[in-house]
Amino acid sequence: MTVGDRNAGTPDPERHIVAVSVAGERLSLGTLMLTQLLRMESYSVDYFTDLPDPELVAFINEVKPEAVFISCSNMDHVEQGFTLLQLLAANFPELMIVAGGSGFARDRAKTLAAGATYVPSTLTEAREDFLSRRKGSKRKATRSITFSGSRFRVPPPA
Repeated sequence: MTVGDRNAGTPDPERHIVAVSVAGERLSLGTLMLTQLLRMESYSVDYFTDLPDPELVAFINEVKPEAVFISCSNMDHVEQGFTLLQLLAANFPELMIVAGGSGFARDRAKTLAAGATYVPSTLTEAREDFLSRRKGSKRKATRSITFSGSRFRVPPPA
């Protein structure tokens, strides 16, 4: 089986994450590291950069991921990040949205008010909190982490 074969179907929403960066940015190293750690826990991940908001909303609606991770590291883009958080929170009130990157971390209260479920401080904290929130809920009761970007699917490790 090739990697392409493993990516041919729609992933299981119970083990699926969408990671996006805010427009004009790329996924942060922290986000990429976090998703790799979660892949070791059998998660599949879709990554996006520069994906228009309506297409992101349509994709999330189609695949119904467990969480969306949004990355914003540049303060010049943080207002766009807040707008994206508001859009996703309004369209997916039950979705776990994890907002990462120094742009969001500089004003945690505003990031949470914009719609983030969680704003991690460290990679270890982000992984542990995500897994404990997941284990504590029988269904999607929180928001996912979001990142905007070009789409490619990464399956969990075999």
